[in-house]
Amino acid sequence: MKKNIWFFVFLIFFIVIYFDAVKLHVGLTFRIAQLVILSLFSIVFLNDIIKKTINIPLLVFLFGFGVILTLISINSTYEKVDEYKFIIKYLTIFPASFYLGYKVFSYLNIKEFLKVIETSALVHCLLALLFSFYPISFLMRDRGPLTGYQGTFWESTGFGATVGFLFLLSLAIRYEYKIGFKNIFNGIAFYMFLLFSIIASKSKTFWTVLPFLAVYISLVKVFYYIRFYKAIDKFKFIIDIPKQIPKVLSIKSGLVILFIAFLGMVFFIVNSQLEESKKIVSQQMIQTKLEHERGKALKIALDLLEESSWLGGYGWGFVEVYFNTRNVDVLGLGGDVGMIFNSYLNEWLSVGILGLLFHIVLFLFAFSNRHLLTIIIPSYIFIWANIHPIAGGEIYYLFLGLSYGFKKYMENISSSN
Repeated sequence: MKKNIWFFVFLIFFIVIYFDAVKLHVGLTFRIAQLVILSLFSIVFLNDIIKKTINIPLLVFLFGFGVILTLISINSTYEKVDEYKFIIKYLTIFPASFYLGYKVFSYLNIKEFLKVIETSALVHCLLALLFSFYPISFLMRDRGPLTGYQGTFWESTGFGATVGFLFLLSLAIRYEYKIGFKNIFNGIAFYMFLLFSIIASKSKTFWTVLPFLAVYISLVKVFYYIRFYKAIDKFKFIIDIPKQIPKVLSIKSGLVILFIAFLGMVFFIVNSQLEESKKIVSQQMIQTKLEHERGKALKIALDLLEESSWLGGYGWGFVEVYFNTRNVDVLGLGGDVGMIFNSYLNEWLSVGILGLLFHIVLFLFAFSNRHLLTIIIPSYIFIWANIHPIAGGEIYYLFLGLSYGFKKYMENISSSN
């Protein structure tokens, strides 16, 4: 395929993967995003074979761990439900998602990828605005009038968190690689529309992540400029710190941190002006989550891990059975919910220490302090996964793979110069 065709392929791909409510029945029920991922992976995989660019060790690792975790789950003697859904995902969809993300920068350059994610974000914000007035039933999941902006996403939380994620990625790429808008007013309008959509979603994930990112990026800047190892080696640690302060506090180094702080202030002002019943975050909401939702689920999960001598391994599908059959009242769990709120605790419970190790290794693959993109993507996803079960979805693996691929992409550029 010509490169411009790949641009349109990935543009359509990054739009369609968020049509969460659209499902197809092909013997089993698949969401359209899952079928699109498997289809595009097949094309990319075939192309890699032809060009002899396939990353065999990565594929062996991804599919190999899928087999190992599947065997752990199957060998669990606890009662489980719909275990096969997780097995299919870990043996096909999740490895394909990570590998596909890893390959994105083999087909797109940074500017093309920027256009893809910005267009995707804009399309979904426009759809959310349209659906708030004219709901289209087969494209969305109706959760009643109390939900915020949702668009084609399964719930408003996913919409707000994803748009916020794409918003930060756009800012990071434009800032780090000095890519400006042709018209500055169009750029401001674009970001304001995205922010409005995030606020209208009533999702708290984006605002939860911001302070952690600001603190982490601040620490990275400080440690980088002070260069502790050199200062200690020369016994000039105390002397060197004041000399490096102007660099640490320079406008260029602090722009990202200040902007994140500004966004946090915007959220605080908007939230404080809302009526108590309509606030995105309120004291009553926090208390409810601690006593009857996430806090209670966390305590139960830790008790279950303790009962297993901290080994876990109850099997995929155990969580759904446990909260359906035991006299345990936790908001948001039970029914058809197959995972607890924390992705990593859920994997530890389900497939043991090796399941947790698998996710730690994926994070290490994806993370690097060298680029804003490889800081923001893994960090955002890590915090998101600690408050939502996103490790049960393909987007988690797709973007971790994308960050890993970007890291390799930049290493190749550096080595060729």
